[in-house]
Amino acid sequence: MMFDHVNPNSEVVFSARRENAVTDLLNQIPSISANADAKTYSSRLITVPVRLDHADSVEAGELIGFMYFGDEFAQSIAPDSWNTGARLGIVRSAMRKNEIADVAVLGAVPASVTIKDVLDGYAEPDQNGKLVSCGYVTQFQILTAQEKLEAGKQQTCMVFITSPVDEPEKYRGPFTAELNEDRTKIKISAGYLNRNGLVIAVPQADIEWGTGYLCIHSEIKDSDWTVPEFKIVSAPSQTYYPVAWLSETNGVKRIDQFHVPMAFIIVSKPCPVAGA
Repeated sequence: MMFDHVNPNSEVVFSARRENAVTDLLNQIPSISANADAKTYSSRLITVPVRLDHADSVEAGELIGFMYFGDEFAQSIAPDSWNTGARLGIVRSAMRKNEIADVAVLGAVPASVTIKDVLDGYAEPDQNGKLVSCGYVTQFQILTAQEKLEAGKQQTCMVFITSPVDEPEKYRGPFTAELNEDRTKIKISAGYLNRNGLVIAVPQADIEWGTGYLCIHSEIKDSDWTVPEFKIVSAPSQTYYPVAWLSETNGVKRIDQFHVPMAFIIVSKPCPVAGA
C-alpha cells in the first residue's frame, strides 16, 4: 500500500485506508499499543545468522528460506523445500555462496516485492521464492514503498515481518511440551526445579495426552522429597507447578506453552515451636 505525502497548504482528506494502516502498524508495537499482536515480539528488528548454501548469491532485500541443522547458524534451503518447515526471512546485505550473514525474521526491513495490485497490503512467496504482493494477511505486511506503487513492477518496500500466520514463534526453552508423531503422547524437554531453595535437574519425559494443566509435581513424604514427575491436573497448586495448558476441541489438540526458566515448589508449615 502506497500513500501520498501531504504538501504544505494542501487540502487534507481523511482516509479510512490510511487510518487502518496506521492502526495496524501501532498494533505491532507493544510499547505503544494496548492491543499488541501476540505473534510479534516487538517493533525492533530481530535477525539470525544464516549461511548461504542453496545458491551462488542472494541480493539484499530478497526472501530466503532456512532451517537449523546445528546450533551456531542456520542454513539456507531452496524454495522447493520450504514446505518442509523452513523459516522465512529477508536478506539484509548481499550474500555469496558459503557466506554467513544476518537475515531479518521479525520487525521492519526493506524488501523487494513484485506488485500485483497497488491496493495489496501484504506479500507472500511465489513458486520461485520471490515476494509478490497479495490482498490477504500474511507474515509480510507492506508498510511503505520508495516509489509510488505500480502493478507488475518489482519495487523496494518497507515490510514488517511477524511470526508465520497462526504459527507463533516456537518456544525452545525448558519444559517444552510437544506432541509425538501419532499425537497420543506429550514429549517434555528437560529443565530445572527449585524445591525450597535446592535446585535439581528434571530429565525429559513422555506422558499420555490429556487435557488440563501440565505440571511438574513433587512433594514431601516421610521427611523427603518425591521424585519430580509430570502430571496433568485441573488446576495448579502448591506442589503442582504449571508448564503448559493442554486443550482439545473437536479432536484438535492444542498446547499453550508457558515460558518457564525454572519451576518453583515451596512447601512450608507453621513452626510448632514459634507458635507455642
